Amino acid sequence: MSDPADIAAVRAGVAALTHPVYAVAGLPIHAIGADPRSVNNGAFAQHGTSAWQITVQTAPVPLEDAADGVRGSLLPLLLDQSPMTSTSEAELRAQLVARHQAADRAVAAIPVAVRIVQVDGVGVEFAFGDAGEWWAAAGHHAGVRLIVWGHHAPSDDLALVSVADPVAHAPS
Repeated sequence: MSDPADIAAVRAGVAALTHPVYAVAGLPIHAIGADPRSVNNGAFAQHGTSAWQITVQTAPVPLEDAADGVRGSLLPLLLDQSPMTSTSEAELRAQLVARHQAADRAVAAIPVAVRIVQVDGVGVEFAFGDAGEWWAAAGHHAGVRLIVWGHHAPSDDLALVSVADPVAHAPS
């Protein structure tokens, strides 16, 4: 992100948050962001390198079904993003529908289990789903929905902490 207006909007969004922002305990924070136009005023914290990534999304909305939160988080990550080869609109639409159906089937087949995650030192039940190179977890703590997803990152011993000064980690 290099546009000063975009950076200012993200910083303003982070500064306007009225709920805690969570990050993975013990990992350096790569970035924190929020969109002030977001319906749920959600925020995210990113950790990682070019080889692995973990993102923690925080929003002051209820978590209706943790397993659905896990599967919904994994769905766009499992969608085939390779270039489409068709040239006609009808063939492109059919390819897109087939890709979405394949991702829906893959996500529906992911077993979801409950794990205890330490959040600010408190054990909280999270739903976990592992899709190979991607995994996701969903839980609720201190009035916020927490959704975490990782790519080529370990999920063992996951612990989250609230970030004391989220604006310090926003883009500048």
